[in-house]
Amino acid sequence: DNNINNPTFNHLELTKFSEQQKLNLLKNHIEKYETKFKFDLPNTFENRLKFLLKWANENYLQERIQTLKTLYEQCEIFTNSDVFMTYISNYFSNDPIYMRLVDKNIMLKEWVDALKPHPEKTKARIARLLESYDKIVALNYVSGITRLRLDDFDNPDGERRLDLALESIKNYNPQDKYYLFKNTFNLLNQSQQDIFIECWLKHIKEDATYIYNSTKNQVCENYIIINFVNELMKIGEKLDDRL
Repeated sequence: DNNINNPTFNHLELTKFSEQQKLNLLKNHIEKYETKFKFDLPNTFENRLKFLLKWANENYLQERIQTLKTLYEQCEIFTNSDVFMTYISNYFSNDPIYMRLVDKNIMLKEWVDALKPHPEKTKARIARLLESYDKIVALNYVSGITRLRLDDFDNPDGERRLDLALESIKNYNPQDKYYLFKNTFNLLNQSQQDIFIECWLKHIKEDATYIYNSTKNQVCENYIIINFVNELMKIGEKLDDRL
């Protein structure tokens, strides 16, 4: 009806996009907020709409929860107005070092650059990004390591986000993985290094030899020994079955 006077519909236009082009538009939108886009349904209008509505509900709900979490944490640790204002200043900062974390073309060196400042500063400057993005690998990695450096790894923005990131990092080529591991490892103290290695090996077992050779870490050595013993036991069980 051309007589409808509703600003919601004023800028709607009919297009001649193909079904694939429409799916690509949906993909481009989702990838602004997530590193990967996965659409396993038949490419129909109904399925695209259902997918978008479900995704929007999950992400906007997550955004509200994350915002409330940030507010609650600041109320919980409040000491004085000056400290709070410093946090607010960092929170609303658009520092390009941190804004780049949500760019899908970011380089690994930029991940490391975002980790180098004091972790309290990094925590504040990525807080606003965490409210909008839950599935960006670089952002989740920096968040997880930052919470580890603050000895706050149990926080939902700590181990949970590092685990999410490592699930994608395990598919990187060895050179990139080793670069990221080495430059992160060097930022941590001894106890943090142990936790970091445990998390890394939980997702990327094949890196154990490299990690031990480059760090001589006791946690990694124990991991290799236990795996070796387990393999020997399996061989023994197979030999017993044949006898």
